[in-house]
Amino acid sequence: MTAIRLAQPGKPIKNMKKLLLLLTTIIFSQAFGQLEVGATVPSFYLPKYSGGSFYMSKIVGPKAKPNMRSPVVLSFFQTTCIPCKAEIAEFEKLDKEFPAIPIYLIDLSEKKELVTEYIEKYNLELRMLLDKYGVTGKKFGVVDEAGLAHLPNSFMIDADGVVVYHHSGFKPGDETIYREKLTELNDKHSAYLIALEAEKVAAEEAAAAAAGVSAGGGKSGAGKLEVGMKAPSFFLPKFSGKSFYMSRTVGAKAKPENKKPVVISFFQTTCVPCKAEIAQFQILQEEFPGIDIYLVDLNEPKELVAEYIDRFDLQLKMLLDRYGSVGKKYGVVDARGLAHLPNSFIIDADGIIRYHHKGFKPGDEEKYREVFRELTDDTISKPVSAHIATPVPAQIATAVPAQIATAVPAQIATAVTAKPLTVDPVKTIPLTERKAIVIIDFKSVGVSEHEAQTLTNRLTTHMVQSGIYRVIERMEIQQILAEQDYHLTGLTECETDKCAMEIGLFIGAEQMLAGSFGKMGSTYTVDMRIIDLGTGDIVRTAMVNKPGMIDQILGEDLVEAMQRLIGNN
Repeated sequence: MTAIRLAQPGKPIKNMKKLLLLLTTIIFSQAFGQLEVGATVPSFYLPKYSGGSFYMSKIVGPKAKPNMRSPVVLSFFQTTCIPCKAEIAEFEKLDKEFPAIPIYLIDLSEKKELVTEYIEKYNLELRMLLDKYGVTGKKFGVVDEAGLAHLPNSFMIDADGVVVYHHSGFKPGDETIYREKLTELNDKHSAYLIALEAEKVAAEEAAAAAAGVSAGGGKSGAGKLEVGMKAPSFFLPKFSGKSFYMSRTVGAKAKPENKKPVVISFFQTTCVPCKAEIAQFQILQEEFPGIDIYLVDLNEPKELVAEYIDRFDLQLKMLLDRYGSVGKKYGVVDARGLAHLPNSFIIDADGIIRYHHKGFKPGDEEKYREVFRELTDDTISKPVSAHIATPVPAQIATAVPAQIATAVPAQIATAVTAKPLTVDPVKTIPLTERKAIVIIDFKSVGVSEHEAQTLTNRLTTHMVQSGIYRVIERMEIQQILAEQDYHLTGLTECETDKCAMEIGLFIGAEQMLAGSFGKMGSTYTVDMRIIDLGTGDIVRTAMVNKPGMIDQILGEDLVEAMQRLIGNN
């Protein structure tokens, strides 16, 4: 086991000879105060290297949700620790052997740039946490009172939050012990998941019996949709950032050339049988390219789904049911909020459920394959009629109705005619590939709300003209929120940017345009910012200051500011 004195962030060790000597010093004495087998692990929070946050209490212990609980391995290391590298190489192999048990490397007191170099140098795929100030290392007794870190130092923790194995240092052969302990943890966790599923089913049957209906046909609860019923229509954001509308793929509203059978399979990253089913779906997708298979992740952060996709190299289409609303529509999430997983629906091009399956065991894929063949035969036997383009009705092609055009206040209606936003042909992007952006009403500061609304409308027009963004219109937002039974009906109900960002993410937007329109003295000001909804970061800003009449704010200065904002100079 190597003992390394932690340097304070931002204060490099001056004497490199002493540093090298320190790094090669081997300590055989046991570190003081380290957690031992049987101890309850301390709760902690750490930032993930990939972004986002890791909370120990959300994975193990009494506060973790039943379906989120999981054993976990925590291994403290530093990039200069030689035995750490050997241990990490073995953890990479074990991570693939035991996918249900996440392994986290915790870097102690090093800069993120150094960790990045280390990851790239050794092509590491393990999850990484950053203990920049060594606080968590001290909690676990890895860092002693003298500031020495005893590395590598690894803890295997069960779903109850109890240390079941602790190992300091590493030598060839130690991985055999790790494998034995992980096998025990995996078996215990599998038994827990089976018991949890049995508890869910029993509770579902009891609730159905109390309501006087069978488990498969009640008013609510898992399994209410049956073969032969019409699949509920829904909208969900794709993991890739775009949007999926069920009604555009199956059913009467779908265009003939777009109609095809689909599979909707609900899962979570912690569900062990889900992983086995997904592996078979990957094979089936290659066998039957005419049937789209969609995985629907229930109630998990996008970062967790991204890790899952990367870890298992998933190629299937992924939808995000962040609030479980679609899961409830399909009866996958019951009245108590429990999800019955995996839960898969095979739906034909007419939108009719042809097969429904809960759970998964080896051999179930043959039934899927049989239904897929039937659907493929049906598709071949029904020729698709040629799509005939219908001319746009004259009333739609006409200009904006007078009653809307005259709603603009007189002082703004007399504004100088602004030149259209210059569109760079090189930067113009096809509509289907544009970033989805939502625009919230600009805040009014010293001007009326009506004037701020008019400015928002003008900015929306410029954004559409840019050829870079796909603007999600207000009516589309309201339609999506209503369809998903969301607790708000639109952006106008939001009083904070955080609320608007939540709605933006929910409807599948990638960015948000926000800002304010105000007046100070005789000068009118417009402040604009584009926010990345995935990270919450402000990615671009622009402003306009214009003295004089209010109508002057809608002139060329605003157009130029918009061009700076979207990067289309």
